[in-house]
Amino acid sequence: TRTGFEFPPFHRYLGLDELYATWSTTCRVLGRTGVGGDWWNRSYVPFAEAGDGGYLVVDARPGTGGRVGDYYPDDGTRFENQPGSLSELLEAVAASLETGAPYAGHRPIVTPDGTLDWAN
Repeated sequence: TRTGFEFPPFHRYLGLDELYATWSTTCRVLGRTGVGGDWWNRSYVPFAEAGDGGYLVVDARPGTGGRVGDYYPDDGTRFENQPGSLSELLEAVAASLETGAPYAGHRPIVTPDGTLDWAN
């Protein structure tokens, strides 16, 4: 069972221990492969997991503005169609929660058990 806050459509926010473990493991595994570029960088900080092996990451390298990306082990990290920063993501999600307007094609709904979900 997944618990905790989810960014649309299905990225669960990671706690600090999970964040560090995910970052450390990914750096260790991909460090051995020599993968570079935008595939993975030690300065990519995963902050939400998709449950299918993917993560939302923030690019903490100087000069990137803290852009948000989508990382999947099979595809690497992509920054297209993502907010320019974590602040932009949080502001857009907050606006969606306040107004009910869709964010990234998903509308916030409250399920019968009182939890937040994102419907398309």
